[in-house]
Amino acid sequence: MEIMIDLDGTVFDTYGKMKEKYFLEKGKHLDLTLIGDAKLMHPHDLQWLRDYFQFSDAYQVPVYPNAVTVLKHLITGNAVRFITTRNYRFEELTKRILKSYDLMNEIIFVKRDDKIATYKNIHPDLIVEDELNMVLPFLRQLKIILFERPWNKQFFWGYEMQRFRVVKSWYEVPTSINSLIKEEEV
Repeated sequence: MEIMIDLDGTVFDTYGKMKEKYFLEKGKHLDLTLIGDAKLMHPHDLQWLRDYFQFSDAYQVPVYPNAVTVLKHLITGNAVRFITTRNYRFEELTKRILKSYDLMNEIIFVKRDDKIATYKNIHPDLIVEDELNMVLPFLRQLKIILFERPWNKQFFWGYEMQRFRVVKSWYEVPTSINSLIKEEEV
Protein backbone atom coordinates (compact mmCIF):
# COMPACT_ATOMS: atom_id res chain seq x y z
CA MET A 1 0.00 0.00 0.00
CA GLU A 2 1.24 3.51 -0.81
CA ILE A 3 0.79 5.80 2.20
CA MET A 4 1.42 9.53 2.54
CA ILE A 5 1.75 10.85 6.08
CA ASP A 6 1.82 14.49 7.11
CA LEU A 7 4.36 15.47 9.77
CA ASP A 8 3.28 18.49 11.82
CA GLY A 9 0.16 17.91 13.89
CA THR A 10 0.12 14.28 12.76
CA VAL A 11 3.47 12.71 13.67
CA PHE A 12 4.94 15.61 15.63
CA ASP A 13 3.22 17.64 18.36
CA THR A 14 4.32 20.86 16.69
CA TYR A 15 1.36 22.91 17.81
CA GLY A 16 1.56 22.01 21.50
CA LYS A 17 4.98 23.66 21.80
CA MET A 18 3.79 26.59 19.69
CA LYS A 19 0.81 27.15 21.95
CA GLU A 20 3.06 27.17 25.03
CA LYS A 21 5.45 29.70 23.48
CA TYR A 22 2.56 31.93 22.42
CA PHE A 23 1.22 31.95 25.96
CA LEU A 24 4.63 32.79 27.41
CA GLU A 25 5.11 35.66 24.98
CA LYS A 26 1.57 37.05 24.81
CA GLY A 27 0.11 36.08 28.18
CA LYS A 28 -2.99 34.66 26.51
CA HIS A 29 -4.04 31.44 24.86
CA LEU A 30 -3.87 30.93 21.11
CA ASP A 31 -7.16 29.67 19.71
CA LEU A 32 -6.05 26.56 17.79
CA THR A 33 -9.51 26.18 16.26
CA LEU A 34 -8.62 29.08 13.94
CA ILE A 35 -5.35 27.68 12.60
CA GLY A 36 -7.01 25.93 9.68
CA ASP A 37 -8.43 29.17 8.28
CA ALA A 38 -6.14 32.19 8.11
CA LYS A 39 -9.07 34.46 7.24
CA LEU A 40 -10.50 33.93 10.73
CA MET A 41 -7.28 34.76 12.57
CA HIS A 42 -6.39 38.18 13.91
CA PRO A 43 -3.65 39.66 11.66
CA HIS A 44 -1.23 39.97 14.61
CA ASP A 45 -1.71 36.30 15.53
CA LEU A 46 -1.29 35.24 11.91
CA GLN A 47 1.97 37.18 11.67
CA TRP A 48 3.15 35.67 14.95
CA LEU A 49 2.53 32.18 13.51
CA ARG A 50 4.39 32.98 10.31
CA ASP A 51 7.34 34.33 12.30
CA TYR A 52 7.30 31.36 14.68
CA PHE A 53 7.72 28.83 11.89
CA GLN A 54 10.79 30.66 10.52
CA PHE A 55 12.99 29.30 13.32
CA SER A 56 14.27 25.76 13.71
CA ASP A 57 13.14 25.34 17.32
CA ALA A 58 9.56 25.28 16.00
CA TYR A 59 10.36 21.87 14.53
CA GLN A 60 12.32 20.33 17.36
CA VAL A 61 9.26 18.89 19.03
CA PRO A 62 8.22 15.50 20.41
CA VAL A 63 6.39 12.84 18.45
CA TYR A 64 2.89 11.92 19.52
CA PRO A 65 2.65 8.84 21.76
CA ASN A 66 2.89 5.53 19.86
CA ALA A 67 3.59 7.30 16.54
CA VAL A 68 7.08 5.85 16.13
CA THR A 69 5.96 2.29 16.88
CA VAL A 70 3.09 2.44 14.38
CA LEU A 71 5.17 4.19 11.73
CA LYS A 72 7.98 1.63 11.96
CA HIS A 73 5.42 -1.12 11.46
CA LEU A 74 3.87 0.67 8.47
CA ILE A 75 7.25 1.32 6.87
CA THR A 76 8.20 -2.37 6.91
CA GLY A 77 5.31 -3.48 4.74
CA ASN A 78 4.29 -0.43 2.74
CA ALA A 79 5.59 2.40 0.56
CA VAL A 80 5.48 5.28 3.04
CA ARG A 81 6.21 8.88 2.10
CA PHE A 82 6.18 11.76 4.51
CA ILE A 83 4.87 15.11 3.35
CA THR A 84 5.35 18.48 5.00
CA THR A 85 4.82 22.17 4.43
CA ARG A 86 7.86 22.99 6.53
CA ASN A 87 10.16 25.62 5.09
CA TYR A 88 12.75 24.07 2.76
CA ARG A 89 15.47 25.66 4.93
CA PHE A 90 14.69 22.99 7.54
CA GLU A 91 14.97 20.00 5.21
CA GLU A 92 18.23 18.69 6.69
CA LEU A 93 17.03 19.25 10.26
CA THR A 94 13.78 17.42 9.50
CA LYS A 95 15.64 14.49 7.94
CA ARG A 96 17.99 14.31 10.96
CA ILE A 97 15.03 14.25 13.34
CA LEU A 98 13.26 11.51 11.37
CA LYS A 99 16.49 9.52 11.20
CA SER A 100 16.91 9.79 14.98
CA TYR A 101 13.63 7.84 15.26
CA ASP A 102 14.64 5.38 12.48
CA LEU A 103 11.92 6.85 10.27
CA MET A 104 14.08 7.95 7.34
CA ASN A 105 11.81 7.38 4.38
CA GLU A 106 11.15 9.61 1.42
CA ILE A 107 10.01 13.06 2.48
CA ILE A 108 8.35 15.60 0.22
CA PHE A 109 8.58 19.29 1.04
CA VAL A 110 5.80 21.37 -0.54
CA LYS A 111 4.37 24.82 -0.18
CA ARG A 112 1.09 24.83 1.68
CA ASP A 113 -0.79 25.88 -1.46
CA ASP A 114 0.68 22.89 -3.37
CA LYS A 115 -0.10 20.16 -0.85
CA ILE A 116 -3.49 19.16 -2.26
CA ALA A 117 -2.06 19.06 -5.80
CA THR A 118 0.78 16.84 -4.56
CA TYR A 119 -1.70 14.39 -3.02
CA LYS A 120 -3.65 14.44 -6.28
CA ASN A 121 -0.56 13.83 -8.45
CA ILE A 122 0.78 10.97 -6.34
CA HIS A 123 -2.68 9.51 -5.63
CA PRO A 124 -1.66 7.33 -2.67
CA ASP A 125 -3.81 4.50 -1.36
CA LEU A 126 -3.98 6.17 2.07
CA ILE A 127 -3.47 9.69 3.40
CA VAL A 128 -2.78 10.25 7.12
CA GLU A 129 -3.36 13.93 7.87
CA ASP A 130 -4.34 16.32 10.65
CA GLU A 131 -6.00 18.99 8.54
CA LEU A 132 -9.46 18.39 7.12
CA ASN A 133 -9.05 21.03 4.40
CA MET A 134 -6.14 19.07 2.93
CA VAL A 135 -8.19 15.89 2.46
CA LEU A 136 -11.65 17.23 1.62
CA PRO A 137 -11.09 16.91 -2.16
CA PHE A 138 -10.36 13.20 -1.71
CA LEU A 139 -13.29 12.10 0.44
CA ARG A 140 -14.70 8.85 -0.97
CA GLN A 141 -11.85 8.68 -3.52
CA LEU A 142 -8.87 7.74 -1.32
CA LYS A 143 -8.60 6.09 2.05
CA ILE A 144 -8.10 8.79 4.66
CA ILE A 145 -7.22 8.82 8.33
CA LEU A 146 -7.74 12.24 9.86
CA PHE A 147 -6.46 13.11 13.31
CA GLU A 148 -8.98 14.90 15.48
CA ARG A 149 -7.40 18.26 16.25
CA PRO A 150 -8.79 21.62 17.46
CA TRP A 151 -8.52 23.12 13.97
CA ASN A 152 -10.95 20.51 12.65
CA LYS A 153 -13.80 21.47 14.98
CA GLN A 154 -16.08 22.29 12.03
CA PHE A 155 -16.32 18.57 11.35
CA PHE A 156 -18.98 16.51 13.12
CA TRP A 157 -16.86 13.77 14.69
CA GLY A 158 -19.65 11.27 15.14
CA TYR A 159 -20.03 10.91 11.39
CA GLU A 160 -18.23 8.07 9.67
CA MET A 161 -18.16 7.61 5.93
CA GLN A 162 -16.73 5.11 3.52
CA ARG A 163 -12.93 5.29 3.09
CA PHE A 164 -12.61 7.82 5.95
CA ARG A 165 -11.70 7.44 9.61
CA VAL A 166 -11.14 9.98 12.36
CA VAL A 167 -8.71 9.07 15.13
CA LYS A 168 -7.66 10.76 18.33
CA SER A 169 -4.26 9.11 18.63
CA TRP A 170 -1.74 6.81 16.97
CA TYR A 171 -3.08 3.95 19.12
CA GLU A 172 -6.17 3.92 16.87
CA VAL A 173 -4.33 4.02 13.53
CA PRO A 174 -3.65 0.27 13.00
CA THR A 175 -7.29 -0.63 13.68
CA SER A 176 -8.46 2.15 11.38
CA ILE A 177 -6.18 0.99 8.57
CA ASN A 178 -7.43 -2.59 8.98
CA SER A 179 -11.06 -1.46 8.84
CA LEU A 180 -10.37 0.63 5.71
CA ILE A 181 -8.73 -2.38 4.03
CA LYS A 182 -11.61 -4.69 4.99
CA GLU A 183 -14.07 -2.11 3.70
CA GLU A 184 -12.36 -2.27 0.30
CA GLU A 185 -12.64 -6.06 0.24
CA VAL A 186 -16.41 -6.00 0.66
